[in-house]
Amino acid sequence: MLRAFEAAAAEKRITLTTSLPPAPIQLVCDPARTEMALSNLLDNAIKFTRPGGAVEIGAAQTSESVQIWVHDDGVGIHADDMPHIFDRFYRGKNKTASGSGLGLSIVKSVVEAQGGKAYARSSLGQGSKFVLEWPSSSQE
Repeated sequence: MLRAFEAAAAEKRITLTTSLPPAPIQLVCDPARTEMALSNLLDNAIKFTRPGGAVEIGAAQTSESVQIWVHDDGVGIHADDMPHIFDRFYRGKNKTASGSGLGLSIVKSVVEAQGGKAYARSSLGQGSKFVLEWPSSSQE
């Protein structure tokens, strides 16, 4: 999946990395919809990361949950916008950014429809980390 983003990242000199555990992760999900959600997050990360920055996609599994994340060192999100970033059509203080404001609401609804949750942490000027989390299959 990362291959689809390599050209856009290279154009901005953004380093794409992965942080994956050595053992396979056990996640019951709709692969196509989950890939669509991750693609949206990767696209946003590249769009809002400055040239020369970094974007990481990672995953981890514990006995309680499976997490997949996209972390960037981009422009970050204003604190006033954080409570609304998953709202439909919300574009926040960065109204010059392209897009309709639907992407993150789609990510959230795709993950929630599969029994998971989506959330983010961000600081203006420090980047963002978007996390998709599902209960471990042993918890279902």
